Amino acid sequence: MSDVKMWSAKCKKCGETARFQGTREELEAYLDQESFHCNPGHHMELCGPRVYLEVDYDNPGEPEELPTDEQVLADLKTRYRWAGDTKALGEEFEVVGFSFGLCVAVRKATGDKEVLDFMHTPDGTRYYYLP
Repeated sequence: MSDVKMWSAKCKKCGETARFQGTREELEAYLDQESFHCNPGHHMELCGPRVYLEVDYDNPGEPEELPTDEQVLADLKTRYRWAGDTKALGEEFEVVGFSFGLCVAVRKATGDKEVLDFMHTPDGTRYYYLP
């Protein structure tokens, strides 16, 4: 029997549910980090996850097969006008800055200002996309 579980945690700030797959020890190490990015709620905090997340320790789920980076990117490309990693972002856009968890950028080819959202894959790769 594997010690790896799927843990659910409710964010106290936004109410969204975050999920973490790993052992209890890996979960505790994650909760002790110094900063926190709530992927489902799209906010970043300077305090660690333990301050914001209420983990459901009583009902861990079974581990799931997580999508690869390639699968995540392919899915984003079918759902949004544009999607790419940080390198592709720099090739296609001139980044102006970040505000409220979004990326403000100018498309190099057209000069159009765009606001891109982003997400992280289970492996930690950041992908930007145009809603």
